[in-house]
Amino acid sequence: MDDDTACCAIITEPARGIARETHDRMPLVLDNDSLEAWLAPDLVERGAIRAAVHHLAAEA
Repeated sequence: MDDDTACCAIITEPARGIARETHDRMPLVLDNDSLEAWLAPDLVERGAIRAAVHHLAAEA
């Protein structure tokens, strides 16, 4: 891949709350404090990842 090529990925998780009425999966949206841990190449254990990252809090 060229360094000039932009790309992205949409990571999904099981749907929560009202989203379950529409589909069984939903995009995973992390809060800003989780981004560094999410992108850390040495963080590979599933339990450690789940402990280090947090969903973006839903607005009431």
